[in-house]
Amino acid sequence: MFKRLFSIVAILAVVMTVGCKKNQQEEVATGATTFTLAQTEISVSADGGKQSVKYTIKNAQPGAVVISNCSSSWIKELSTATVGEITFTVAPNYTADTREATIAVEYTAVDEKFEIKIQQAGSTKPMFEYEVVINEPTHLSLNITPADLTTAYVCRTYTKDHIEAFDLLSDEALIAYDLEAIEYEADHVGQTLLNYLQNICHTGKGFDIEFTRLFPDTEYVVYCYHINLATGKPHNNLVYREVITTAKPTTEKFDVEMNFDISGAVITQTITPADKEVYYYANYWNMMDFYNYYGWDSVMEETLVTKWNESVTMNVQMGYQPYQIIENNCLKGDQTIVHDHLKAETDYVFYIFAVDKETGFAASDIIIVEKRTNKAHASNMTIDIEVKNIFWTTADVYWTASDPNGRFARSVMEKSKFEAVAATDDERLAIFASENNFWKDTGTSDINLYNLTSNTTYVAFAYGLDGESPNTRLFKKEFKTLGDDAVGSSNINISWKNHYNLAEVAAADAEHWGSYADYENHALVTLAISGANSSDDVYLMVTTQPIDYYTNNGEWLRDVAKERNKVNCYSNYNFIGEYEKDYTVVAVAQDANGNYGTLFIEEMYLYKSDSKPASEYTYVENK
Repeated sequence: MFKRLFSIVAILAVVMTVGCKKNQQEEVATGATTFTLAQTEISVSADGGKQSVKYTIKNAQPGAVVISNCSSSWIKELSTATVGEITFTVAPNYTADTREATIAVEYTAVDEKFEIKIQQAGSTKPMFEYEVVINEPTHLSLNITPADLTTAYVCRTYTKDHIEAFDLLSDEALIAYDLEAIEYEADHVGQTLLNYLQNICHTGKGFDIEFTRLFPDTEYVVYCYHINLATGKPHNNLVYREVITTAKPTTEKFDVEMNFDISGAVITQTITPADKEVYYYANYWNMMDFYNYYGWDSVMEETLVTKWNESVTMNVQMGYQPYQIIENNCLKGDQTIVHDHLKAETDYVFYIFAVDKETGFAASDIIIVEKRTNKAHASNMTIDIEVKNIFWTTADVYWTASDPNGRFARSVMEKSKFEAVAATDDERLAIFASENNFWKDTGTSDINLYNLTSNTTYVAFAYGLDGESPNTRLFKKEFKTLGDDAVGSSNINISWKNHYNLAEVAAADAEHWGSYADYENHALVTLAISGANSSDDVYLMVTTQPIDYYTNNGEWLRDVAKERNKVNCYSNYNFIGEYEKDYTVVAVAQDANGNYGTLFIEEMYLYKSDSKPASEYTYVENK
């Protein structure tokens, strides 16, 4: 009895013991699965480098995996290949700005999503470091070290004034402007943008990056930005800039003596340098004009030298050699200069400096002398004005001074505009002199006017000059262009039917055309004339100028109504012209009262294939 009870108890004990172990195993197997990141925020230095974040998994599930991804391009080599660890590399931050990225993490056995936030410090180093190797007046050479040694970069320069004038102060604006300029340069040399970028860009440390043909003593912005050579797009739209001022040209003392003789509005300047072989530049400015142009705060000594040096650089950029610039603009040895284009009773500054014969730049301190012109000398010179060939829209005007060496200003205005200038000629003369924008000549002058208004009165005028100031009264002459009431009665007409090969005609009619036997490439055309009276003067010309050469018939009338074109034929006129050319036939008749009739103008074509046989030709004389 006791033995059986013990067995049952023993069996029950075994059953109960087994049952307890099974429940404990089920609890472990069916417990919650968890995923835990050791870090969710990481701070990284600007240098970047390899990073890792550990994780733990409780109750891992078969087939479940860890997945990670990041959209930020500066997070690289992201991997979960090592169990219990997420590894990645943070790229260096070459900018001064901090930046943030987020790595998304997922363990597929749980629903919860995880993130690792990465904050990278900004760099305390510049994107680029410049070492100026050469700084000369027109030449810079730099060694450039980028913080990012692997990405290509553009390095170029503009003057600081250019950057400000074109509003290129923002990085985006400068890059867009520069890439447009680079694309134009590439097209100019016949390359694609990407090929051209390959040729001009640098990678890693750049040695002896040169900029030539620069302006002396000028602030230049030397800028760099990274570029993707595969796409031609900027890498990060960030620009590094430094302002570098080019060197001043070296100068030496210039030993020179200047003397001035003032007579009315004319100043005679004599220049006597101690060294007769030194080249120098000498010029002058109206003092008021100088300050109005450059500003009242400008320093004349600096401005005049700077502008000269800039002009030398610009001419060199255009392909001129320094010696050519010197030959065209500079002097050497003793000189006498007559300044006869000055205004009376006006302050002027005369300046001079030596130039370097190798570079053309100013090579001495500038010497400035102030002088004032006197009152203009009155002159008894007269100016005769003659107007010829007056038509509807054209006229020829001639001015002749009584003194062959006398200078004068001249112009032509509509009478209404001339009278609107002022009430009297003296007042008009004062206004004309202050504007000083008329053509100047010496002795004689003429002009062929065109595009005038028909039936309109004009005034041709002139006045004598002492320097640039009037020294005579105002001389003037009125004339009126032709109107509808001046049209003559003759309506000339020109016609033609056939043309013949001139060489063939010469063989067939040697009596009249024998001297033209070699003119195989010429046509003989008989022009039939009608509509002109026997008392008219007939003007006729045949020209290769196209019929639309002039914008109005008035200009054709002016050209045809010349003495050289007077043929005075009323029935026939023989014309000889080359084959395969287009001609314009122009004619007009002038009646006994001097009035011109209707202008004839028409095109004529002479093609050899259209020639008629010489056997059909009948001689017609000009009549």
